Amino acid sequence: MKSSLNKKGQVELVITGVLALTLASILLVMGLIMMDELMQDVSTDSATVTNETTAAVVTEAGTSATANTGVCGFNSFAVTSANVKNATAAYDIAAGNYTVTASRGVATIAFISTDADDVAKFNNSKWNITGTYLWGNTEACDASNSTIAGQGKFADYWDLIVLAIIITVVISLIIGLGMLRGRRVQ
Repeated sequence: MKSSLNKKGQVELVITGVLALTLASILLVMGLIMMDELMQDVSTDSATVTNETTAAVVTEAGTSATANTGVCGFNSFAVTSANVKNATAAYDIAAGNYTVTASRGVATIAFISTDADDVAKFNNSKWNITGTYLWGNTEACDASNSTIAGQGKFADYWDLIVLAIIITVVISLIIGLGMLRGRRVQ
C-alpha cells in the first residue's frame, strides 16, 4: 500500500526552503555592501573644519575627532593641524604625536607619543583640530544611508525570524507525517 505523499518529498520541501532562505540572506548582504559602496562613491563634496574642539579629551584610546563625522558619507578625514590650550599655554601638536583613523563615517584621533613632556601637554585634554574631509551632499547618499540604517534594525527581529522558520519546518513535517499515517489505500 502506497501513499500519495512520501517521506522523500517532505524532506525535499524542507531542503528547498532552507536553500531559499540562504539565497535570500546572501542577496540581502550583497545589497547592503553595494549600498555602503554607493554611499562612499557619491561622497565627493569637500569640507573643512577649523579649530574645532574635540567633544571628549584625547587619550591613547582615541576620541571622535570632529562633530561632522555624522554627516552622510563622511570619509577621508585628514588633519592639517592640531593644537591644545591648557591652563598654562597653547601648544601646537606635531603630526608624529597622534594618529588619525578616518573612514566609513568615523574619524578617531589618538595620542601616541611617549615623551613625558608631550604627555603632560597633550594627553587627556581637548584638542583643536583643523582638517578636511569628504562627504556626500546628494540624494543618493541620503537614500543609501537610510537603507543601511534601516537594515541595522533588522537584527532586532532575527530571533523571531529564526523561530518562525523552525516552527514552519516542524509543522510541515508533522502535517506531512500525519498525512502519511492517515491515508489508507484499500
